[in-house]
Amino acid sequence: MKQFYSHGRFLLQCLGAIALATALLLKRPGFDFVLFLFALLLAVGLPLLHVWITSAFETVTQRNSKPYTPTPDHHPAQKYFLAMEDGLFLVPLLWVGITPVTAAIASLMYAFFIYGRQSLSMVATRSVAYFLLIIWVLPQDLWMVVAAHAVSELAIRYLFPYWFTIAPAAQQEGTR
Repeated sequence: MKQFYSHGRFLLQCLGAIALATALLLKRPGFDFVLFLFALLLAVGLPLLHVWITSAFETVTQRNSKPYTPTPDHHPAQKYFLAMEDGLFLVPLLWVGITPVTAAIASLMYAFFIYGRQSLSMVATRSVAYFLLIIWVLPQDLWMVVAAHAVSELAIRYLFPYWFTIAPAAQQEGTR
């Protein structure tokens, strides 16, 4: 089942890459440094705040005793497809229109997309961050959201993998 989920995720990321390429052909990307910093603050800051609050309630020994495993990818190229799901969720949103309802639907779809790779509380936190990015940054520029999302994925995958990945259920039961 996990292999099917990972394979489907990879195919959806490929579809998102095609949608982003189409959006790139239709509109030239711009770069606003202040907007990028704001988007980065939302995309990375909220998950890190969640980690900080969660770890404040655990002792260091409890946190170090939990065995975490990295997220398996279906295809080796999948690790280079950072934030390609933005094309899947955000490009159609630009065509339909950005309202709080459509932003909530897109952020919930994103939450279902990342559900198996992270803890439920982290999925909820990242979904809220995605909603805020859609509401505040996406109307200004799609590419700032994609860039901030890619940087946050890199940070989560390579700088903080211990805090953001989930442990297998059998190993979680053994640590309690």
